[in-house]
Amino acid sequence: MELSLSEQRLKEVIKVALMELMTEQKGMWTDVVREAMEDYALGRAIEEGIENKPVSREDVFKVFSNQ
Repeated sequence: MELSLSEQRLKEVIKVALMELMTEQKGMWTDVVREAMEDYALGRAIEEGIENKPVSREDVFKVFSNQ
């Protein structure tokens, strides 16, 4: 048995399948996006840390204790 779909119909089927997956798995997608954002933020923090001069541990804890 051979199935044949036009390119347009195949695109429609894929779109529907992806939309259903996103709708049914909202929690999973939220976690994926959150982790990607955290990874990006961590990468930016590392880059900024490389470009700046080091600070002492005491200075870091002073900032935390003032909040």
